[in-house]
Amino acid sequence: MRRYTDIMARVAGISLLLWLLLSGAARAQFVVDHVDARKVDDSIRVKVDLDLSLTDAADQALSHGVPLIVVNEIELLRNGWLWDHVEQRVSQRHRLRYYALSGQYVLDSDEASLDAFRTVSDALKTISSTTARFQIPAHSDGYTVAVRSRIDINALPAPLRPTALFSPQWQLSSDWTQWPIDGSSTN
Repeated sequence: MRRYTDIMARVAGISLLLWLLLSGAARAQFVVDHVDARKVDDSIRVKVDLDLSLTDAADQALSHGVPLIVVNEIELLRNGWLWDHVEQRVSQRHRLRYYALSGQYVLDSDEASLDAFRTVSDALKTISSTTARFQIPAHSDGYTVAVRSRIDINALPAPLRPTALFSPQWQLSSDWTQWPIDGSSTN
């Protein structure tokens, strides 16, 4: 009888662990919603709309004082015969922190000064709309734009990194998506 209860306890524990891993990974994600890339004179202007939401693990770490770095990456690709070549790259880093004393989420980035928000969703909305500008030569046919957003796991505190590398709760990254320059979507 004791052997049966040990087996059932293990099965219940494994089931709970799998449920926790799968439910957290399915609930939150980073998605590139829309990209508008247009030629303006001798440059390409890019406006990106993202859908960002945190998993329970990332939200809990943030609420316990761990800053999260969200990186939005935009690349200008020249279409090649076998593969695309990255002509230019823009990387925008946003640091999101929670201050328990004031109850506010503070966001700072390379381009902007400090902003304070009451909720994490308000701060993520600010990060989710981004722009970039690329200078291009006069001959500008055959270009596309690739976009991705992700949490920088390497910027987390060292004790948290091993867990973040292997846990689905921390796999917050959109796939690279490509969009044509004329502004209509292909993905």
